[in-house]
Amino acid sequence: KESYAVGADQPTGDPEVDRIWFAPNVWPAEVPSLQPLVNEYTAAMRGLADDLLALFAYALAFSLAYVELTAGTGALLLFGAVQLTMLGRAFALGERLHARQWLGLCGASAGLLVLLLPGLQAPPALNAALMLAAGVAWGVYSLRGRGSRDPLGTTAGIITAAAGR
Repeated sequence: KESYAVGADQPTGDPEVDRIWFAPNVWPAEVPSLQPLVNEYTAAMRGLADDLLALFAYALAFSLAYVELTAGTGALLLFGAVQLTMLGRAFALGERLHARQWLGLCGASAGLLVLLLPGLQAPPALNAALMLAAGVAWGVYSLRGRGSRDPLGTTAGIITAAAGR
């Protein structure tokens, strides 16, 4: 039997590692359409893996955080972290906020800071940090899915893939 194997060929920057593990793929001249098909497939699988990782990080951190958080506190932390993640990414890409948007962001950030300050009403630090991490993971997943034509169907497909069906 014959076989053909390809793998990741993006160099790491370490010549010895790249030489052994990330050598350029050799594509058969007899099948010129193979390289674009494999590249498209591996890019799709890499994207799926990244989506699954973001959803898993969200679900794990969310589940662990709510062991000690009230529903209201958890929701405030979660949604605040989602919005800050998405706004941070937009800012990093060069988008700028208008005065009213800055006012809203500062108010929301101040509310989060007050909530997290040590005191009688402050939530447990570890659980608060876990909920913030869940919010960041949700924000990352949301940003990754912005270009989807069918966000609900895409998410259902990703969850189905995670379930192994």
